[in-house]
Amino acid sequence: MIVLFPKIFLRIHRSTIINTKKIIDVKVETKSRNLKMDLKLTNGKWYPVSKTYQKKIQLYLNNIAKRQ
Repeated sequence: MIVLFPKIFLRIHRSTIINTKKIIDVKVETKSRNLKMDLKLTNGKWYPVSKTYQKKIQLYLNNIAKRQ
């Protein structure tokens, strides 16, 4: 699915792919050197972003913020 629609869907965890149009909130917590990131979707659930994908999600969110 990511191959077919790379700008709409993002992998946030090894087992989780989300529709970026459904993100309604982002929660970031920093404790010492660790960064914990969660995304809230329109279904009301929070989804954790694994460390592997956090940089990619940050870049995506920064690009969205620049466009607005």
